[in-house]
Amino acid sequence: MKNRKKPAQIVCSQTDVITIYAALFATGLLFANLFPAGSFKGLFFAAIFFLAASAFASMQKYRFIILCMATLASAAFYGNIRMVPQAKYSHFTAFDKTQGMVTGTFKGEYKVLRSGGITFDIDNVLFTANAQTISIPGRVKLKTTDKEIIPEPEQTYCASGTFQAPTTPHQPPAFTSTAVQPLKQTGSPKQLAGKLQRKIRDGLNKVLPHRHAAIITGFILGDTSQINRDDRQLFRETGISHLLAVSGQHIMVLVVLLASILHLFRVPPVSRSILIAIFLVIYAMTTIGSPSIWRALIMYACIALVIHTEAFPSPARPVAIAAFILLLYDPATIGNAAFQLSFTAILSIIFLRAPFEYFFNKIYLPDFLSRYLAVTFAANFGTMPMTAFLFGTVSASALLVNPAILWAFSYILPVAFITAILSAFWPTLAIIIAPGLSLVLDGVIAILQAANSMPGGYFYAGNIPGAVIAAIYLAMLLVAARFNEWQISNVQKITAKHAEKNAANNSQDKNGSNKQTAGNLRDNARLENRTENPFRQSKIINAIDAELQACRRRPLKNTEPGVIQLLPASLLSIESQNLNNQLLDLDQKTLAAEPERLLQAHIYLMALIGNEIINRISFHLNPPPTPGDLKIEHRVKDRNLAMALLADALLQSSLLTRATSNDFIFIISRVQTGYSRARQMLTQIMSGNNKTSDIEQHMILRNDLLICCADFIEFDSNRRCQQNTIMRPET
Repeated sequence: MKNRKKPAQIVCSQTDVITIYAALFATGLLFANLFPAGSFKGLFFAAIFFLAASAFASMQKYRFIILCMATLASAAFYGNIRMVPQAKYSHFTAFDKTQGMVTGTFKGEYKVLRSGGITFDIDNVLFTANAQTISIPGRVKLKTTDKEIIPEPEQTYCASGTFQAPTTPHQPPAFTSTAVQPLKQTGSPKQLAGKLQRKIRDGLNKVLPHRHAAIITGFILGDTSQINRDDRQLFRETGISHLLAVSGQHIMVLVVLLASILHLFRVPPVSRSILIAIFLVIYAMTTIGSPSIWRALIMYACIALVIHTEAFPSPARPVAIAAFILLLYDPATIGNAAFQLSFTAILSIIFLRAPFEYFFNKIYLPDFLSRYLAVTFAANFGTMPMTAFLFGTVSASALLVNPAILWAFSYILPVAFITAILSAFWPTLAIIIAPGLSLVLDGVIAILQAANSMPGGYFYAGNIPGAVIAAIYLAMLLVAARFNEWQISNVQKITAKHAEKNAANNSQDKNGSNKQTAGNLRDNARLENRTENPFRQSKIINAIDAELQACRRRPLKNTEPGVIQLLPASLLSIESQNLNNQLLDLDQKTLAAEPERLLQAHIYLMALIGNEIINRISFHLNPPPTPGDLKIEHRVKDRNLAMALLADALLQSSLLTRATSNDFIFIISRVQTGYSRARQMLTQIMSGNNKTSDIEQHMILRNDLLICCADFIEFDSNRRCQQNTIMRPET
């Protein structure tokens, strides 16, 4: 009796060290608050002790736990030495009602007083009185009756007046002045960003009504100082205050706009990402500097690095890196409510989106609507406990309001950016666009007012203990983990049943044309069994991987005019655009001058075709494949080779029997044939007997494969358009 072939096991990824380290680092910073500022010696020696203990071989069994303790002690040590000592209340009372002068940097927002003046917070404060200058820790609330001054972010101001001690130990001191003067600086980037914010704010006030200009300023700059009290309360009670905090939505809109513009000017992907990152840094400095904008910016940088350096991606790793960098820059940020809500929202989307999407699919909602609602519900549901803990309030109406408002926000945000830019540099054109933006804003406000009138939409939860909130989040993580385990096992069962059903249907199918088209897939698989497949030989794969590691990428330049683009660049993913540009750079002339790059070009070709197939094929299979459906036998270091191996495994698997149409079977069989030719040519390239002939054959194969891939992309785009037309017949 023959042994049964073991089913393909799902290989779980190894524990992400970066994510665990970031979590432990944040926990260690919280422990730092348990010790008074300056008591870091014990924490330093504790960190050294645990690091030394991890080096002993006898501690190998407990090394992970010991390293975790070392991380906690190191983070607590770092947080303690960076901790700003709290000023004693008695220190401020000694200067109460003292005449002097203060200098400090404007942070956050300014507020208009009913008396006619303004108040704003300044940091890095120096107080001069009686020929003595002292540094005041923390922030000082500067009040002035000067109606001419409008503070700009990161601008340093000087004011003469009266120092006022706080009435309670938990309040910041105040300084009352009749005149505030900005100090001249040497054109620092922060100062220039502050001037740009002022120009945008003034431009919006010229082309929009005051109420709408205040809301748009809050949307794009995070500056809510001009929004009236009723609108602020409306946003808070309906749970959309997060739209006034510049975050990942703003970054996403800007990235799409900038990428489209730079793509029209044929800027290469690497240069495009660098220019976008520079613009995003300027934009982040122009806003009020909420942690959410820096979190989104760092995450974009991480994703761009993953794409361009061909590193292995991870959904939680960019979040962990962003949190670590922000906390490393300022450990006190961990107590910032915006920091906590921002990271809670993004982590909720990562871990809770899948269960919500499954639920919406079960109630027969379309896929695009299920994905959209799953993201919004995951973010709102995940941040509810944190909001209740921080503010003692819960907005149940947010679960209904956010999906509707975010749909409109996808129009408001890009139009608001365009209006803001035009208002500062071309007001005449901005006035033409502004009425449409005002109309949409009025509609949004009407929806919010209707939602706010719902009974039970907003209520006070009181003071909830932190242990209860932690238990709620633990329960959420357990539900997400259990759901993932169930989904993987369920998909395996469905895959097995579907394969058996397809095999039975194929054997009973009396339609000759169907047999012939479906038989193409089986014939290709039989051909692979008769021929030598280099992707199944460890020695060849290891040799290819080693050679690719030694062959560095060429610096990518602008594509020369007149080069024929066989693939529609606008429809390619970012990674495919990078590969396509690298492939165009390695033309026949370049390969003749550097024949050692032929293998690199060949793997680029296979990775490009494979990436497009993998990204698009799930739409044409029922049920769609999951990562657990494929088993990769070889582990390689080169990302493009890994993509080629994955695509090869997919094209040779039984997953293609799930095809939903004969047209797809026909075109994917063409891809199989071309991919088989490319795979078999690897052995010939590795032998290196005739480089000139190999280059000519590679160029012929490249042309055939790219044409075949272009046909597949066109077929996929047409099928998706047809599906959208069916779902939205009014279009």
